[in-house]
Amino acid sequence: MPVPSVDGARRLFDLRGPATGVDGDLSSAYHRGVLGNAAQLCGLSDRMLEITAAYVRERKQFGVPVGSFQAVKHHLADARIGLEFARPLVYRAAATLDFVHISMAFAKAADAALVTARAALQCHGAIGYTTEYDLHLYMKRTWCLARAFGDARFHRDRVAQAIL
Repeated sequence: MPVPSVDGARRLFDLRGPATGVDGDLSSAYHRGVLGNAAQLCGLSDRMLEITAAYVRERKQFGVPVGSFQAVKHHLADARIGLEFARPLVYRAAATLDFVHISMAFAKAADAALVTARAALQCHGAIGYTTEYDLHLYMKRTWCLARAFGDARFHRDRVAQAIL
């Protein structure tokens, strides 16, 4: 169904429907896209955690590695826990291809990736933003993918509508 656009050169369409979030033939493509984004967000979280763990082991503050500080450990542990809870949901969604499972997986993966990006940036400091360090590539991709097919709130609402 066409939607009016400010830009006359662009054609916009509303893909949301009543129950599943998408109508017609686009349903399968939409769900697979959401699932693909959830899987990518898990991979991005994992990579950002790897980079950050290596960085905090190497960087020293007050003569000891930054990773030995409890606050840094807590940030990375929170990020790892989020990722470990998101992964099984993504696997289940891939196995069932049910829109409720896909939305649950995406919501959890997006939340975990955003927490990981925030923790990685805080642990790296200003170098995380610079183009000399690859972390900014993963963070920017995370920020975009976490909102590409609807944000986590949208997908939690889809799950709530389906189960209530």
